Amino acid sequence: MPFAELEAMGVAFISLRDNLDLSTPSGRLMFQIIGAMAEFERAVDTARVAELRGQGWSWAQIAREMELGLATVRRAVQKPSTPNQ
Repeated sequence: MPFAELEAMGVAFISLRDNLDLSTPSGRLMFQIIGAMAEFERAVDTARVAELRGQGWSWAQIAREMELGLATVRRAVQKPSTPNQ
């Protein structure tokens, strides 16, 4: 269900752990920024990461070169795990 539909029904999302209140303009702005950063991280050039890794670059060197977080770079080339069946 889209956020706008929840809002129309009077539902407000407040995350105490993340200090994020989507009932305020600043909370909605922060939520948009977090979403944009997540999208940016998902768009990591996995081929480039794999190429640099294949050339012997460390994870930290690749992260600096690509201006990304270390965990993002590592995740970019990890194979998705499959659930146990």
